[in-house]
Amino acid sequence: MFKMKMSFSKITTFEQCPLKFKFQYINRFPTKTSPVLLLGQTIHSSLEKFFDFSPEKRELKLLKNLFRREWKIERNKLRDEGDFEMDKATEIEHGKRGLIMLENFYASQLMSEPVQREQFVEASLNDEIQFLGRIDRLDKCMHDGKEGFKVIDYKTGKLNDRFVDFIQLFTYAWLMNEQGFKIYSSVFYYLEPNKMIEKSLNDEIFEQTRNTLIERSLPIYKAMEEDDFSPQKSALCPYCDYISMCPLQTGEIHI
Repeated sequence: MFKMKMSFSKITTFEQCPLKFKFQYINRFPTKTSPVLLLGQTIHSSLEKFFDFSPEKRELKLLKNLFRREWKIERNKLRDEGDFEMDKATEIEHGKRGLIMLENFYASQLMSEPVQREQFVEASLNDEIQFLGRIDRLDKCMHDGKEGFKVIDYKTGKLNDRFVDFIQLFTYAWLMNEQGFKIYSSVFYYLEPNKMIEKSLNDEIFEQTRNTLIERSLPIYKAMEEDDFSPQKSALCPYCDYISMCPLQTGEIHI
């Protein structure tokens, strides 16, 4: 079996389109950054840096200024690289959205001190598959009078209850549980609507999550062994970074 480490984003990319997976993770062709992605990256980096400051300095004004600084740094970097375009109206729109998200965050219970934040963790699904993930934050919690932890993942996209991926929610919790933390719950925090979705966890859910991740990872390794990455047409094709290279569009693959 190939030794590529697996992640949730790799699984979802492969399931969306195997050829896109190959272009992105095997050929390592670059992807483009959109204003939406820039907003998400900036919110995450702003919240991470916010907790570098002592509690008495953590004011809303500081948080907003961090966002403005991080936004400008990343925007200018992308523009200098020549692979990013955003008009003034779009920038203003996304900037306002970001500031509203931070206002919501500042008024939430998540102003408490995290145990960990923005940590990359790795765990074994089985003897052959290593799984990677980035955990936005780990907080202490109480469960039936016992001290434990909960995993929190920040979401800057729109909330649609029909498309909430609970396996992703359980995956981050499973990863931290494998690090030796007693995880009692996992939370998606959607900043724009200021809504939390929380699920309690137990050993049965962790085992089901492990088995699901193995089941969804195996077709990827099979595709790598057989070098079989057929394109898959979907409603997301027009938004794909590699559409100009796709044989469904061009009739041939350029690698």
